[in-house]
Amino acid sequence: MNQKRKDRIQALAGKLKQLQAQQTKAESRQRTKEARKSRKDELRRKILAGAVALTCTEDGRLSKSEFYALLDQALDNAEDRALFGLGTRSEVAGVDGMPEARMPAAGVVTDSKQSGHDSRSSRQSS
Repeated sequence: MNQKRKDRIQALAGKLKQLQAQQTKAESRQRTKEARKSRKDELRRKILAGAVALTCTEDGRLSKSEFYALLDQALDNAEDRALFGLGTRSEVAGVDGMPEARMPAAGVVTDSKQSGHDSRSSRQSS
């Protein structure tokens, strides 16, 4: 009778491990799903914000020079800057010969940088 209990305990322990593995896998899938949705939402926000900025530039609520000045401050990547005809980054001298503080890029990320990375850690200040 004692052996039956041991066998039953082993069977239940095996079932428990199997269920724990299934739970871990399900949680991992859920985290992946949430991360993908977060990245999609972030991309959609950027697209919509860009569309609003371009519309404001086109209808005169934001001057093109102001818009391009913001882009010049925010974009570091040479490919991104080339899209807007900004050329290479040049440091602007500020007060006392120190470089002028630049506006943070607000998480501007190209698809090439974003693929396979969490959107929260895709941009670091220089």
